[in-house]
Amino acid sequence: MSRRDIGVPRSLAAFLLASALLAPGCASLPDAFSRTPGIEDLGREIRPEAPPEYDVLVARQHQTEGRPVAAVAAYRRALAKDAVSGYLHLALAEALARTQRLDEALAHAQLALEMEPERREARALVAQLHRIRGEPEAAASVLLDAEGAPQDVEAAFQLYHLYLETARAESAVEVARWMLRQEPEDTRVHVTLASALERAGRPLEAEAVIEAALLVEPDSLRLRTLLARSKRHRGDREGEILVYEETLSQFPDSYETLESLADAQIAEEDYEGAIWTLTRIEERFPLDLSSTLRLAFLFFDAKRYDEAVDRFSQALAEKPDEYEIVSYYANALARSERNDEALAVFQQIPASYEHYADVRIQMAALYENAGDYAQALREIDEVLVFRPDRRLQLYAATLRVKLGDFDGAVDFLQGLLADRPEDDEILYGLGVIHSENGQP
Repeated sequence: MSRRDIGVPRSLAAFLLASALLAPGCASLPDAFSRTPGIEDLGREIRPEAPPEYDVLVARQHQTEGRPVAAVAAYRRALAKDAVSGYLHLALAEALARTQRLDEALAHAQLALEMEPERREARALVAQLHRIRGEPEAAASVLLDAEGAPQDVEAAFQLYHLYLETARAESAVEVARWMLRQEPEDTRVHVTLASALERAGRPLEAEAVIEAALLVEPDSLRLRTLLARSKRHRGDREGEILVYEETLSQFPDSYETLESLADAQIAEEDYEGAIWTLTRIEERFPLDLSSTLRLAFLFFDAKRYDEAVDRFSQALAEKPDEYEIVSYYANALARSERNDEALAVFQQIPASYEHYADVRIQMAALYENAGDYAQALREIDEVLVFRPDRRLQLYAATLRVKLGDFDGAVDFLQGLLADRPEDDEILYGLGVIHSENGQP
């Protein structure tokens, strides 16, 4: 069987014989393989008088239906009828490899390659089997010609990955350069070379290769993204941002580029620039909640609280149970002097929230600012039950003073002092309370 086109009979007679064997009323393939084959099924499919093409069809059916061992047996029967077929040795090798019988698979793959030295699939399989067996030098020898160059571009790609797997980055660079000489207009090969150069620790050369690829394909967003990423990895944020800006001049609506530009601007602490970029994303992609939320935090940090309130509100419309966002929203309201609204939002946060104590403290501060010292004290006292904290204890004493309960404040602090008689902060607090009450 020397035909490369699998399944094409070698003659009309062979085709007619195979067709007759599969005709209605005979043991057709669907009948024979309608279930997992038992002994009786194997007997029905074995046809010594049939040409090897028939056994190939049987093997393929087994492979399609997930019976790799039966497929191996069928290929063996085909090979017994045509032992000089490179294709059949290759097909059997592939089937054996699927059953993890690597030694036997390699033997048949090598026979296939010896019979048909130009068959690329055989060469690739021999190299792959050597690689799996941990024999990188043997794999490389199959892929190289007598002068030490790759047999062809496909072999070069295998060599490239083999060298990278075995930490031979410089060898991978040389193979990639060979590929580029063969296909100078293929930007995928440029990227392959750039990747090898990066692995070899030569990022500037890698960037030069990508820039050369952009001369071949100037409208490639993928290449521009790779160039920007390389600059980011080596810490050249300014260069990265410049690439994004140039990219946006060609692709103004590239979400990935806009998002990456915002990341780079934030890393450079260019918050106004990041706000501009994220606002642009918001305008072009109004359903992108992540950019809206990032804007909210940036506005909050920039003390642009009204704008932060607006973005937090939009985010919470989609994620009402994100209590960290709820907390920031309430804080933004408070800093916009919308205290009643802030309190109402804080009250929506359940006690199960991990930072619930901080929420109650913030509520206490709002009540204090509103002159409701009693409610502020209740908030702090509740927090002190599960989070004893000296600063909160001193705050509670201050609130008692504001309520006019000087004796209560003194008693409270003296109770604390009994446990820590040398605590300067408590002593200082007592002194302040006494002085405010007109006592020495």
